[in-house]
Amino acid sequence: QLAAAGLPDDLKYLAVAESSLLTQAHSPAGAGGYWQFMPKTGDAKGLRRDRLADERYSLEHSTTAALGYLKEHYDTLNSWALAMAAYNCGAQRVQQAIAKQKVADFYRLNFPANINIADLAIAAGTDYKTIRDLNPQFRDYYFPAGAYTIKVPAGLGAKFSEQLVLCRVSQPEPAPDTVGEDGYCTVRPGDTLSHIAERTGVSVKRLQELNGLKKPVIRPGQKLKLKP
Repeated sequence: QLAAAGLPDDLKYLAVAESSLLTQAHSPAGAGGYWQFMPKTGDAKGLRRDRLADERYSLEHSTTAALGYLKEHYDTLNSWALAMAAYNCGAQRVQQAIAKQKVADFYRLNFPANINIADLAIAAGTDYKTIRDLNPQFRDYYFPAGAYTIKVPAGLGAKFSEQLVLCRVSQPEPAPDTVGEDGYCTVRPGDTLSHIAERTGVSVKRLQELNGLKKPVIRPGQKLKLKP
């Protein structure tokens, strides 16, 4: 069907990520079938769902509906990577992430701080140790802020991308730093000295001087002095 529709062959892996190709795959949220259609989405895409039949569980019918749905997202977002992410969380949420970061290329969207590696790995169908083993450059339980490439297990790229977009879109804006009467602030997970400098107005160099830091290395929970 992909070849006949002129669509990328890699889209087939989205079904693997969604359901592991299990005939009766069903999520706690109510998604069902090979392509994990939610009931309302399946109805909107013309899949029969009544007491006699549920075409979400038909490979042929659900695949036809899924490919049409993906093509709709591609026509909106002009990117198959973004289309696969939108398949799970919706085009509107992906567009919000693009508008917020002013980048229309999925692979150039920045990671915000505080994305928990374990939470993201489990949501994508793997685990913390697997992601850490594939990406030994990450030394904490959180992805640092920035743009970089992450290695994931074969077949989980689409699912990982979906969950990453959900994390990016749902990531709350950091609350302003509260400086106690003692003139200290507490390092948050994923923070760098640059982040703290931006939020507090104290330069990185000054933060290092005030806290006796020879290298710009800090850890979550650490208290940093902001004034003499």
